[in-house]
Amino acid sequence: MFSSKSQVERRIVRRYWDDGLLDILAGVVTLLIALAWHFELVPLGALAPVVVIPFWKPMRAWITEPRLGHVELSDAQEGRYRSFLRWSCGIGCVTFLAAVLTYFFVVTMERDTPQQQWVAAIPAWAFAMLALLTSLVILVRRFVGYAAIFLVLGICVVAQGYEPEFAMFVGGSAVTVIGLLRLLAFVRSHPSQPLGMNGA
Repeated sequence: MFSSKSQVERRIVRRYWDDGLLDILAGVVTLLIALAWHFELVPLGALAPVVVIPFWKPMRAWITEPRLGHVELSDAQEGRYRSFLRWSCGIGCVTFLAAVLTYFFVVTMERDTPQQQWVAAIPAWAFAMLALLTSLVILVRRFVGYAAIFLVLGICVVAQGYEPEFAMFVGGSAVTVIGLLRLLAFVRSHPSQPLGMNGA
């Protein structure tokens, strides 16, 4: 059972992800990986998070914090959050790497085998797992929806015989558009506070 203070912190953390910035950056990363995959430059796709993630903090400082202020969590909550974040990121990276390696291992087998039919969905399902892990870390339910989108797209890839990047393009575009819509709604509903008035 969470304490009253812990519940307040959890609500604040959830509110701070309502700006849609994480959705936009996650969608852009997915689209960049899809482009790399399409042009057979898969190793370059691994650089997409390295290129995009540094934009997140400045964008929050520019868009979000002037409207909601800066939140400081308790030491206990901060420790749990950082620990869970590290483990989740590690598991997510290992999962995605395993998915990529499995895909390229299986596609070197004889063509049109049953393994090749389902292995094309592995990248999409890896994104689904990453979205689910993200939802667990930041306590935002819409990322469960993103996980469902990638899960369904993986099934479509298998059923229709599409290439793996199809799911990345469609899923990444959906996440980016939803993020942009959330950002617009956030800006409209949270006017920027005058300098010196944003809360802590």
